[in-house]
Amino acid sequence: MKKDWSSLQISFLFYLLVVLFPVNLYFTNALLEDTQDDSTTIRNISFVGNGIRQLTLYAPKMIDKRLISRTNQLLIDIDKKFIQNEANQIANNFYDPKQEFVSLLASWKRFKVQLNEQKERSKIIKSGEACWKTADELLIAVEQTADLKRERGLDALYLSLLFTMIIMVAMIFFIRNYMKMQLVKHTIYDLATKLFNKDYFLAEIKKSCALADRHDHDLSVLFMAIDNFDQLKKEEGPETMERIFKSFGALMITLTRESDVASRYSEDEFTVITPQTSLDNAVVVAERIRSKVLAYDFAIGHPLSVSISIAKHYLSEDNELLLKRGERILLEAKKTGNKILKADSKSNESKNRIT
Repeated sequence: MKKDWSSLQISFLFYLLVVLFPVNLYFTNALLEDTQDDSTTIRNISFVGNGIRQLTLYAPKMIDKRLISRTNQLLIDIDKKFIQNEANQIANNFYDPKQEFVSLLASWKRFKVQLNEQKERSKIIKSGEACWKTADELLIAVEQTADLKRERGLDALYLSLLFTMIIMVAMIFFIRNYMKMQLVKHTIYDLATKLFNKDYFLAEIKKSCALADRHDHDLSVLFMAIDNFDQLKKEEGPETMERIFKSFGALMITLTRESDVASRYSEDEFTVITPQTSLDNAVVVAERIRSKVLAYDFAIGHPLSVSISIAKHYLSEDNELLLKRGERILLEAKKTGNKILKADSKSNESKNRIT
């Protein structure tokens, strides 16, 4: 059986999704907060422009010091939240709100001096117009910078969402494959021993017999049973039996070829289909399995032995007859214990015992 990495792949994709979801939330939250801050800055610049217009309109007869103080505070907020924000430097290759802001501060400073000195109205109006035009230019630069930032932020968010969707699709793909593999395992494998199950064996023996007939190849089938199984099951608990079956299945996989089909035929019986194997060669295989099982330490305090029968497939012989012959010989092998019996005739009348 091939090693299954699907569960590992699914786990990796799952943890990747766990990481990507906070990343997407971060991008979304950062974009919303940045958009909100930019909107506040744009609104503040508009307030500054309107305040300068209002001060220009009523100067020099009436100077609203509270409005001047508020404008000063708004300019400080604009500088802190937008101009000095490093994230806004990404757009400086296209727009330069910092330069416009410096110009606005210089114009605002001159305008305040003229207001405090109560210069002629014509000079105040001229200075005020220059100041609010600079504020309008800053507003345009900030809006363009904010639009560019928002576009880039949306692009990053879309890419992150796209990557997340790709991961989710991949995860669904692997989950479907994993479920399919598990379904196949439950369909053709015995989960305790990791060997093929009886249904798969019955399908394979029919196909193997047909192939042997078509190409005139040898075909032998090994039937084996664990000796004294009822007593062993009674002495050992379920957990120990599960461990025995697991070890026995792993041992069988190492002792058979890739072309062989090792299966669990019943609770204590197992079969091995050996394509292109003569009866004498099948005896060698059976002896190797018997000796290896006997020498293996199953950690139960005593050796575990198996009895094996071997049935040869004859040309045009029905696979059901082959199975019945192998089962009959296995019953006789069970009586002797730890023996190998081989069948060399259809009628099972001639047989040789091998210790």
